[in-house]
Amino acid sequence: MKTSPLLAFLIYAACASPNAPEKKDNKESNPVSSAFVCDSVYAAVRCDSDTSISYSMLLPYNYQAHKNYPVFLFLDPHADGALPLTKYRQQATKCDAILLASNNSKNGIPLDQSALFIKQILHDAVLKTSIDENAVFLVGFSGGARVAGSVIAQGFPAAGIIACSAGIPNSTALNSIPVCLLAGIDDANLSEMMRLKEMFDQQQTKALFMRFDSGHAWCPDTVMKLAMRYMLFQHLGTKVPITWINDYKAEFINRAEGNTAPVDALQLNALCAERKLMLFAADVGLEDAYTKLDAENCQAGRVEAARLKWKQFLLAEEQQKQVYSNAVGLQNSDYWRKEIIKLRQKKGISADVMHMNKRLQGWLGLILYSLATRAVSSGDAAAEELVSVYHLLEPENSEADYLQAVLMARQQIAPELVLRQLKRAALDGFQERERLVNQIEFKAYFNTPGFMDVLDNMR
Repeated sequence: MKTSPLLAFLIYAACASPNAPEKKDNKESNPVSSAFVCDSVYAAVRCDSDTSISYSMLLPYNYQAHKNYPVFLFLDPHADGALPLTKYRQQATKCDAILLASNNSKNGIPLDQSALFIKQILHDAVLKTSIDENAVFLVGFSGGARVAGSVIAQGFPAAGIIACSAGIPNSTALNSIPVCLLAGIDDANLSEMMRLKEMFDQQQTKALFMRFDSGHAWCPDTVMKLAMRYMLFQHLGTKVPITWINDYKAEFINRAEGNTAPVDALQLNALCAERKLMLFAADVGLEDAYTKLDAENCQAGRVEAARLKWKQFLLAEEQQKQVYSNAVGLQNSDYWRKEIIKLRQKKGISADVMHMNKRLQGWLGLILYSLATRAVSSGDAAAEELVSVYHLLEPENSEADYLQAVLMARQQIAPELVLRQLKRAALDGFQERERLVNQIEFKAYFNTPGFMDVLDNMR
């Protein structure tokens, strides 16, 4: 019997772990999977070989233990596995797939460690559920997308990759699998994703690119449904269920007609390209009113004109980034206050400029986060100014709140004010309890009334 690439990969990973359980030789009814209720998100399934490694899991509503299912393994940059599975819960049943998500892989840890987590999760899931070992797709958001792409570049035998809101390495390993790139129109990483799409097109990599109406975030459920279906259409080829084809056709017509707004030339061109990528493997006729209209738009030069317009905006965006890069560390708070007000302006500017300004705000936030964190950690004299500007740009950002509290404690500000700032960080979403406990500036506050209240709000 031919061994699947994933099975060979997992056997190799298991051999590296002396405590790993033995791999089952058959795919008959799995008694372990019967312990899990279908259509329920399990937030922390612990790996038998190493209980410090856990993952979230969701079985489709109609799950049957004797049947092999494709797997979508999600990588959240904050190791919150339950978040994407809860968000995309309906897609497990609609795509007839098992959803898994790591609770260990996150931003800031070495790539080989994330790769090990992925191997261990799949090795454990193979023992507990019925997985199609030739249909494992990696799905990542932000840093999770970069990890997914890097792991595949290093040899992980994924059947496809969905990268949301961050680019992936341009590896030859991607040439033979479907790639789906997703980005919000207000996302600072949109330009990176668009450049990557152009590169994949030149290499004739099967890459689908979809924009959605948001900033730097996991994409809407409707977009993820298309991305997951795209993976499965490519994987199944002519075996795509006719119900999926008809469902997709109906959705295509609905989006192409644009219920609330007319579809511009570039959007229609992207829709038709998407349809060709989605349906060509199913051997479905593509000639219809929309593909004809797309052809007319291309011949009339409207699509190319729209692309040129986008390139001009992206060029202007890159030029402004350079201006801000040169200004960081040189300009004071007054300069940045004026620039931030300008970026937040809504009146008297076009929608395209407004979206560009939102992307610039996101990009500037990432730059300031990196510089402010480094400055606070090293005790740089510029730390206070950088944190102040960071907080000015993102007043409800929990990291900016936390860094402000660190500086306040370092300056021996009144304890009640420091604790108030930490509570604000917790309310804004700061959850790094271990980091807080190990922060040397807060050691003196451990026995202060109210400190435990702050910790109780963190995991």
